[in-house]
Amino acid sequence: MRRRWKWVLAISLALNLLVASALVGAWLAPGRGGPDGPRGSRGGPPEIGALARGLDAEAREALRDALRGDGPVGEARGRIARGELAVLAALRAEPFDAAAFRAALDARQSLQGALATRGFERLAEVVAVMDPERRAAYADRVEAALSRRQPR
Repeated sequence: MRRRWKWVLAISLALNLLVASALVGAWLAPGRGGPDGPRGSRGGPPEIGALARGLDAEAREALRDALRGDGPVGEARGRIARGELAVLAALRAEPFDAAAFRAALDARQSLQGALATRGFERLAEVVAVMDPERRAAYADRVEAALSRRQPR
């Protein structure tokens, strides 16, 4: 009888872990909610976020594909991670070196600026192929999003 309960408990634990893993995976999965919110707000330069969220699903996918296919943008995650590590290292350095910290921040700002520029270029390419009706609907969605952000 005890052996049977061990198996029941083991199976129960396995099922609980499976459910917990599925929930965490769904929470972190692209295209769903997650630590950074919906997919529209994840990844890519934040400067184009509001404009990208206004795109319809097809255009948003075209923008993602264009950004992934853009070498410097597609390889940016590694450079961003290295930049974050440099900032953290400068913050933790003893004695603190303000010039090294500023240099790490400047490097991040330069990278983000370059990525934002490329993001805007890819966005312009996606919008350029829209027909007038689709572009007008896009403008309406962007305008609505911007008006929601205005302070009252």
